[in-house]
Amino acid sequence: MSAPPPLQPSPSLRARILDILKNPEARPSAVRFGYHISGTYNVNDPESGGGSNGAAIYLHEQRDDPANKGLADDMISRVDQLRLTEPDVSRADVCALFGALAVKDMGGPEIPVRMGRQDYWVDGTAHAKFKGIDVEAPPTASAHLPAASGDAAHLRDVFNRQGFGDRDIVVLSGGHSVGRCHIERSGYDGAWTENPTEFDNSYFTNLVNLTWKPREWDGPLQYTDEETGTLLMLPTDMALLTDPEFRKHVDRYAKDCDGFFADFADAYARVLELGCPWSSSSTTTVQQ
Repeated sequence: MSAPPPLQPSPSLRARILDILKNPEARPSAVRFGYHISGTYNVNDPESGGGSNGAAIYLHEQRDDPANKGLADDMISRVDQLRLTEPDVSRADVCALFGALAVKDMGGPEIPVRMGRQDYWVDGTAHAKFKGIDVEAPPTASAHLPAASGDAAHLRDVFNRQGFGDRDIVVLSGGHSVGRCHIERSGYDGAWTENPTEFDNSYFTNLVNLTWKPREWDGPLQYTDEETGTLLMLPTDMALLTDPEFRKHVDRYAKDCDGFFADFADAYARVLELGCPWSSSSTTTVQQ
């Protein structure tokens, strides 16, 4: 399928999205949501129904998946709120626009995004028609997204399956500059940066410049900084420091915020198009 014609979201649509995401914690969640709706894609099995096309997050296998705990219900309620006034915009497009606009509004780069995704969920049930194929059980987030306890090999296994390389893995991890972990959702606790609603390269500067030690607590292994004892790093974050190929990108982004922004915009745009039946050329940029 050829790429859809460039279609800029209207100013009113952009304004409505940002109003719906005005809660300080909603915008970091929207960025994470963009990855969760897309990261189920498998380059080795493109017909499995994974990716951002289809709005499979509405199917109960996805919505109730432990990896989407709390996140899916919150974001879906916001998508449905928007579609009360914008019913002609697909749910799948709204999910992607949430992530793209949230990055920009928190001070990050503009994310190239195209509209034209379709919805194939059927009353929240597993059976759906996708690309003319019956999909009985869409891919789940738990089986396709990285586990926070993973190491470098695990990160490569997950992201390579989605079509991403080492630089992409590191730059997308930079999304941890915003948001925080919630014990009631993931079992982990804390924020990666001091300003978790400001999109910048502080995730990388913290990784490189602070001293990290295992947190002494009753929860799963996570790391805290010796300097303040208030920040968080997960085992997957620490893997970026210990793996030499990952580390060279971490060091570069810690020194070069503009370079991080450019590479993040490129990688996150490709995230939002996983599973979309068009080529990667002729993108249109969401402007604010």
